[in-house]
Amino acid sequence: MFFIYCFMFLMVSFSYAEEYTVHAIVKGIVEKVFVKEGDRVRKGEPLLRISAEIYDAEILKLENEVVEKEQNYLKIRKDFERYKELYERDLLAKSVYEDYEIRLKKAKAELEKTKAELRKAKLLASYTTVVSPYEGVVKKLLVGEGSYVNGEVVPHPVAIIGVR
Repeated sequence: MFFIYCFMFLMVSFSYAEEYTVHAIVKGIVEKVFVKEGDRVRKGEPLLRISAEIYDAEILKLENEVVEKEQNYLKIRKDFERYKELYERDLLAKSVYEDYEIRLKKAKAELEKTKAELRKAKLLASYTTVVSPYEGVVKKLLVGEGSYVNGEVVPHPVAIIGVR
């Protein structure tokens, strides 16, 4: 009996060629864990879901900022076209024209920056569902429902998957 137990233990220990740690790269409270230790998982299968409230609020704020900055850019661009026409007709000093040109470039840059921040927030929100990057078996869960993870600074380990 002892021999069979040891043999089975060794088989289990060596049945996985590699182990990989799965990390969360977002922060928030773990709302739901979809697997338990010992479960078989497929690549892309959800392991857990982290609250997306922080990211949803950021997305809403940034969407509003994009609308505001688009309106500002359009107004400045329209003004710039007017000033350009006056400058080309020698009715406006070059320095005033250049000031409006700089304002236009600055407004465009601010709009593009806010759009980039919005894309980042949406991308991070998509990472609130942590999926298995491999097919294998859940060897160990490192977080549970109600746990706080903070993977924005340093990726937060959430599970270990054994792969054959």
